[in-house]
Amino acid sequence: MSWATTRNADSDVAVGGDIGLRSPPSLLQLVARIAGWLGSFTLSAAAALAPCLNAGLNDDFNPARLAAVLGFLLVLHVLRYPKILFCQEFAVYTCFLCYMTLSTVWAPDPRIAVNTLLPGLNFLVILMLFGSLVMFHDLGAVFAGILFGFLCGAGIYSVLTRFPLARPEDFSYNAIAGMYLFGLFSIFLWGWHSRRRLLCLLMAIVVMMLIAATTSIKTNLGVLLGAISAAVIYLRTFARILGRSTIALIVVSAAMSYAVI
Repeated sequence: MSWATTRNADSDVAVGGDIGLRSPPSLLQLVARIAGWLGSFTLSAAAALAPCLNAGLNDDFNPARLAAVLGFLLVLHVLRYPKILFCQEFAVYTCFLCYMTLSTVWAPDPRIAVNTLLPGLNFLVILMLFGSLVMFHDLGAVFAGILFGFLCGAGIYSVLTRFPLARPEDFSYNAIAGMYLFGLFSIFLWGWHSRRRLLCLLMAIVVMMLIAATTSIKTNLGVLLGAISAAVIYLRTFARILGRSTIALIVVSAAMSYAVI
């Protein structure tokens, strides 16, 4: 196993004069490619499903079980690609995690302080796992798998709790809003890579309405500030889209306002 900071060249398309000299892939090579794509898709879907279950079903799928699942998925990745992405940002967070561990020594109640270490460790493993998936696997399979995993996790949560039609008694609005925010990000990644703009836009609208329905002030305010920042940076593009989609934006805004109320 080794640490890497650059994208795997195996998943990139070859350039140069060798392209014209390539013969059509044999049946065995075609099967191997399909199997590799399905393997990356399944691994990515499981990696996305696990945090969603932890957010929605924390009592049954606690951080300890999440850590075991994430560790198992990371091992599966290493078995296929014996490399793990570990960049400077991950090293900085590792230092923070080490300081968090050290601070439990002088905490008033070390048992309560230790409860924050496992989620922090899970976050570091998630960074390495998703970073390695994007770096070394097929991007189409990874983005599609992440989106599929989120849809499965959100669907399981809705079936068990009937949200948004009903609000559970122990509803953790920040955790559920974070789950939907992760789904919104995965939708944008998949839409950018697949270039299916209409389907991506429709799914994003539904997820934004679900975020609004959670009534999480921090998440809704973050989404709003992000949209305003994008509008300021890409002012001309935003003005052109606004002129074409005024009616649709009014309908979506009204629906989101009704979801919040």
